Amino acid sequence: MFIWEGVTYYLPEDVIRNTFIFVKTHSLQGSTICFDYVTEKTDSTTPSEPQMFWIKPNELESLLAKLRFESIEHIDSKEMEKRYLTLDDGSLAETAPS
Repeated sequence: MFIWEGVTYYLPEDVIRNTFIFVKTHSLQGSTICFDYVTEKTDSTTPSEPQMFWIKPNELESLLAKLRFESIEHIDSKEMEKRYLTLDDGSLAETAPS
């Protein structure tokens, strides 16, 4: 399993494509990559790290297919909060960026 978190939005699309290709060619069949991305351009909080990549979920499916990946599961920030940030008492430990 590869975890690629907090990175894609700061990279140009060709670098993202090349990273997926690298993972595909250097991992065993059945390997998984877990990553996050943004669905629209937003202003960067750090001028030296501008947002370079954003993609709509339906466009992501097409990109993954071209790179011979398939989406196993796609969840949004609200579902992440529900699954991973909800405490036993029902409150949220933190909110996920949307």
